[in-house]
Amino acid sequence: MRIPGIRKPIRCRGMQPFDQQPSRLTVVRRAGKWFGRILIDDQKQPPPKRPIHKAVGIDMGLNSFLTTSDGQHVECPKYYRRLIPQLRRAQRLLSRRTRGSGRWKRALLRVQRIHAKIVDCRDDFTHKLSKQLVANYDFIAAEKLNIKGMVRSNLAKSILDAAWGQFLFRCDYKAEQAGVTFVQDNPSGTSIDCSRCGEPVPKTLSDRIHKCPKCGLTIDRDENAARNVLMRALTNLSTPGAVGVGTRTEGSTSTKSIGISQADPLKCVGQT
Repeated sequence: MRIPGIRKPIRCRGMQPFDQQPSRLTVVRRAGKWFGRILIDDQKQPPPKRPIHKAVGIDMGLNSFLTTSDGQHVECPKYYRRLIPQLRRAQRLLSRRTRGSGRWKRALLRVQRIHAKIVDCRDDFTHKLSKQLVANYDFIAAEKLNIKGMVRSNLAKSILDAAWGQFLFRCDYKAEQAGVTFVQDNPSGTSIDCSRCGEPVPKTLSDRIHKCPKCGLTIDRDENAARNVLMRALTNLSTPGAVGVGTRTEGSTSTKSIGISQADPLKCVGQT
């Protein structure tokens, strides 16, 4: 790679070949390593939307990173929480060093590498999981979360560690590239309303099981919320070919009415 102002070419690792003319190059240094970001315009148009044969709704959480409308759970990896002991030791060591000295720079680099590891693990997790969802479903419905407002609570550290916004952003653009329909709907009331009959069932945060007194449905509250997210999204959908759009039959669940496949359960990938 040649950069203006530097005479000799720079050796690079992990660069993918491309035929287009790059329009921008950004060189950054992170945790003692140099990275180059190349921006190109590949002139590709997104493919047409696929017919909806397999649909899924997802509910984001902190105990389970997400729960799908067909009852699959992906555990939250909590990379920051798991590396807090290492980070504390590295930061204590840094605080004991004289600022600007060689030992201080080495201690600072150690702290930076721990933060970089957390970022890399999150990137790997969200990339793989979003790709798996897009590969397995034709329609994905998610909650439209106000993350900026949610981080003002005492759960801010856990919410930021979960990286919901990064995951939903990657689901969005990967779905567009694959011709998958991805929508985000208002999450208000999804945890309260029964996904079978629509009866409101108030709950506290400690209530993890949804028990409807009207129809007798008993399922995990996150799965109930994911079914409601999917049903709302399908109700508002105007794409031709949707299966079971806008139907809620007494005594049947939304999972059965839209024919969601129960095969190929999601696995929690990227945990190291």
